[in-house]
Amino acid sequence: MNLDRFHLSHWKGLSFEERLKALQDLEHHYAKVQGRKPRNVESEKMPGLNYMGYYDPSQDIIKINEDHIKQDDFHFCCVETLIHEGRHAYQEE
Repeated sequence: MNLDRFHLSHWKGLSFEERLKALQDLEHHYAKVQGRKPRNVESEKMPGLNYMGYYDPSQDIIKINEDHIKQDDFHFCCVETLIHEGRHAYQEE
């Protein structure tokens, strides 16, 4: 998988929708590596930057803090959160 979209020089030029798509593509990649089904990735408005995201087992979905996706310098935080929450999804299987 090409991870160039997550380099700051590329991330800055992506729209919000393109950033969310990049995160969804990454989820598909890591799910395949882990041998699990990929989850949908959505953004959610959360009460501040201290909230990273979460895996919701009732909806079987990964939520990432909307403000993190919008911030140029939170690109690695989004990736780290996605991988972390994907692991929770894996544990649910």
